Amino acid sequence: MRILIVDDVEANGAIMKRLAMKVFGGEICIATSGITAVRACHEAFHDLIITDYMMPDIDGLAMVSIVRSFTEYRRVPIIMTSADHDVALLSRASRAGVDDFLPKPINSEMFRKKIVHYLSMRPTSFAA
Repeated sequence: MRILIVDDVEANGAIMKRLAMKVFGGEICIATSGITAVRACHEAFHDLIITDYMMPDIDGLAMVSIVRSFTEYRRVPIIMTSADHDVALLSRASRAGVDDFLPKPINSEMFRKKIVHYLSMRPTSFAA
């Protein structure tokens, strides 16, 4: 099993990876841009994606929309993180295919609980 963490701030990605490692024994990949995340999804299957919203190349919503267009990623859980807690953003995120939202700064306990929750719901294969 694999988790893909997407955040353009390397320190944020490292923190989320460290938190995820406390509850997840699989592989954790980090992408530092939306474009890199899309490439990572082409190269290997990820069972959970955690992405930031604000990134310099394409934002998290655009990245999610692209990834959701791939058949094998239609049912993979995607969690978005952002310091922007605007209701309009939450609505746009939901329409783009985001399953859950974590406000920044990230609450470590909530972050770990969401990982456990979404990975425990994982069927044998998320592929459509």
